[in-house]
Amino acid sequence: MGRRRSKRKPPPKKKLTGILDTLFDCPFCNHEKSCDVKIDRQNNSAMIQCTVCMEDYKCAVNYLSEPVDVYSEWIDACEDANKEDD
Repeated sequence: MGRRRSKRKPPPKKKLTGILDTLFDCPFCNHEKSCDVKIDRQNNSAMIQCTVCMEDYKCAVNYLSEPVDVYSEWIDACEDANKEDD
């Protein structure tokens, strides 16, 4: 008499979540994909700079921060500066 074979299913395939952008639209000159984010994890800092109008923004980051987080923080800082002017 033979032994029954196990009906084990193969493990499910991992889903790809997608790649986040590192180039963004500039809020000052409105050029598309002109702002480049550089994250320095050793110094816990990040810098985003437009290659067209040379506007830049620096902020502190942690180990979970991604380039999109730096860009959104820059946009928030721009909105706060515009509210203070009004």
